[in-house]
Amino acid sequence: MFFILSVATLFSLASCNVVPRQTATYHYMPVDFDYGRDSRVTTNISFGTSGDAEPFKVVMDTGSADFWIWEPGAIVHWGSPYLGVIGPCNETVITRYDPKKSTTAVIIDKASTYAYAGNAKIVSGSRYANDTITVPGGNGPIPNVQFALENTCLLRQRDDGSCSTISYDLGILGLSPNTTTTSGPSFRQNLFDTGAIASKTMVMWFNKHIGSLGKLTGGVLFGAIDRSKYVGPLVRVPNAITSWQVGYYVPKPLISFNGQSFNGTADTNCLVDSGAHADYLPLGYGEQEKEFADKTGLVNYNGVVAYNGTCDSIPQDVAISYTFPGVDAKENVTIDVPLRNYARGASGPEGLCLLSLEIGGCMFGAPFSSGAFIAVDDGDNSIAFAQGGVSEEGSGVDGEKLVDSQNRPISSSLNLLQKHPHYTSFAMARDMLHFPSEHRAFLEPHLPPEDLPPISNSLPFTTVTFATSLDSQLALSPGAPTQLSGPQSKAMTHYLRSRYDAILIGVGTAAADNPSLNCRIEGVGGYGGEGLDGQPRPIVIDPSARWDFTANHKIFQLVRDGRGRAPYIITGVASPPVEKKSILEEAGGEYITVDMPNTGASGHKLDWRDILNALSSKGLRSVMIEGGGAVINSLLQAEYFPIIDSVIVTIAPTWLGTGGVVVSPPRRFNGEGNPMAAVRLGHVQ
Repeated sequence: MFFILSVATLFSLASCNVVPRQTATYHYMPVDFDYGRDSRVTTNISFGTSGDAEPFKVVMDTGSADFWIWEPGAIVHWGSPYLGVIGPCNETVITRYDPKKSTTAVIIDKASTYAYAGNAKIVSGSRYANDTITVPGGNGPIPNVQFALENTCLLRQRDDGSCSTISYDLGILGLSPNTTTTSGPSFRQNLFDTGAIASKTMVMWFNKHIGSLGKLTGGVLFGAIDRSKYVGPLVRVPNAITSWQVGYYVPKPLISFNGQSFNGTADTNCLVDSGAHADYLPLGYGEQEKEFADKTGLVNYNGVVAYNGTCDSIPQDVAISYTFPGVDAKENVTIDVPLRNYARGASGPEGLCLLSLEIGGCMFGAPFSSGAFIAVDDGDNSIAFAQGGVSEEGSGVDGEKLVDSQNRPISSSLNLLQKHPHYTSFAMARDMLHFPSEHRAFLEPHLPPEDLPPISNSLPFTTVTFATSLDSQLALSPGAPTQLSGPQSKAMTHYLRSRYDAILIGVGTAAADNPSLNCRIEGVGGYGGEGLDGQPRPIVIDPSARWDFTANHKIFQLVRDGRGRAPYIITGVASPPVEKKSILEEAGGEYITVDMPNTGASGHKLDWRDILNALSSKGLRSVMIEGGGAVINSLLQAEYFPIIDSVIVTIAPTWLGTGGVVVSPPRRFNGEGNPMAAVRLGHVQ
């Protein structure tokens, strides 16, 4: 018998109200804006768990979306003034992270290339790492964070022939939204997906600095809003980003200084980019820049705005004001940025203080961040500003002032939890999911019944389930991360997992995704339940035993944490690798060898009756087959239709376009040689 959930029903399920993960919290990182000519917003992060891991400076960049650091042996090239040309100079990066020394590191082969400053800086690499990161002064280590490891950098930077040492970033943590244009890894999406934060909100602020010029300090908060870090209203401003842009864009503001206002002539939008060293004002060259200098008393020094006096002589109470329109036409918000915050120690003519403020374009970089309270919520693509620079230096998060994106208080008991001697046991359940009971009844007819026959008498109850696009594709290309499921359908999938003895994927999916393959529904073992009740047994189809896993892969970490079971690996190899076999058996898993004839270029022939019989022999009475494409297509053959009990498909309202991984059984023909439907599903809901 076949069953399938209709497109309309799945869209209805996708819009159901999934209760937020109640045990998820927030994450806080202190940030700095150093005193220096090319300073940007940064934080200090240590990577991995080796004894000699030391924190180093990473740019916190709202102008990009990806997270990377250097791989050991990385080389920086420069010396040419032309884009894309490798110059005569190079230097091996002194790296601060070696995954070989970290017991929690998991490495996968995946290429990455990121370009900055109009391709003046291009970094690239061939591997990703998953590892623990720790920010001094933050609220604890974050396990299993993914970041790219870059091994090459090409800088467009002229050299006088000396090839003297240059400066370069040690890493960039992109903070802009995770969208269809994001290459990844996306740190913020990673936090949300793993339950480290409760929502897709992020706020950034700086404290009030009084005294001599120097480093400015502040914080970034993921998953919550700290109301103690701003004054006045928090006003939502238009999100002016276009489909091809990356980052956060807002309409140009009205600029005010020294009693004078400037609107500029161009109707332009402005990038909010904490990874930029300067603010760029939307004023035209020539007459407008001259008018700006004449009316403000500031000096235009070759396109750079300067203060007529020493930097130390800039008054504490002088500020540049930016007034942005609100989403509500009746509202606006004004941000005052102290002029002293623009003085970052750049050298210039005697008697002038060069500021990190320039004419042309429109971008608000680190200086603007030092005066604004910037709040974003990628859940509804909203941006809001308030006046920042008001909290006391050295102050962290105020637990009594924390609210979520709906202005609901976040219990200060979370702070007590983090001080609890057994906090790690609480943290285990932070990524718990909830699937409402009122939606479970609809699924019940398609799930394994309670009165399944004894395993000796039948094959396991078998369900095929997958998420697909409107054009029946699982992914953009083999191994390419493609997000089709939202949080609601993810919760449904984890509920389904709780109803099966086993869940099954192919080795291609296992190698590409480093999957968890456990169940995170509230009430199962490891998530509020006893033992491993409700946790399915992961099954990986690996005909040639090629899956190159280690004990640090997520699936084995979850076993050690009591939140999942070790996998059974179905293979055609009589003697699997001894090292892998040892890792498996130590965790409670094993290799299961079945006959899989090698078919040459097309791989191995999978006999699904043999595979299901092997699962029955291990006491598994039900299995949900989740992918990937090769596994599902091998099962969707006419000879195997009788052994499939149900099909559950989630259809995303997305066309991926031609060339992706398609799910489709082979064409069938009638006795006259005419094409006919491969199969028609019955009892469709």
